[in-house]
Amino acid sequence: MRDPQFLSWAAGYFEAEGHASIQKVKGSKNYHYPVVVHISNSDPEPVRLFYNNWGGGKWLESPTEYRTSNGEFKGGKTQFRVLYHWDTAGKVLSDILPYVKTERKRQQITLVLEAVRVQEEAASRGKAWGSSNTLSTLYDELRDSGYGRKTKG
Repeated sequence: MRDPQFLSWAAGYFEAEGHASIQKVKGSKNYHYPVVVHISNSDPEPVRLFYNNWGGGKWLESPTEYRTSNGEFKGGKTQFRVLYHWDTAGKVLSDILPYVKTERKRQQITLVLEAVRVQEEAASRGKAWGSSNTLSTLYDELRDSGYGRKTKG
């Protein structure tokens, strides 16, 4: 069990700098709906706290670019990110949910956790993906609430 003080901090940080989504990706025959938890900032220390405390995930460092008022691209700060998929995403979200204060973020996390549950249930039956009807419905609910994102397809 993680320290409640840390989880409270992590929930607040996630509310400000984190994002959980169900993505819609076109496969060869059907759509797939992977779950992603994304935390980023130009300061690596808080992002690394997530990475170190939950393990797993993918650590990324990338420079950002932005367009100036005259339309030219200019280099920005390096962004540090950690991405979590499926089981680790579910652990992160389950751990911080009791400490999340904003209703909109709680709704986002609840929908994504339901997608993780559907996937875990499918995996326990030896299937690669959960019910696409259920996942599609969850994806649509998340998108309609302003959090969904179609990434490929």
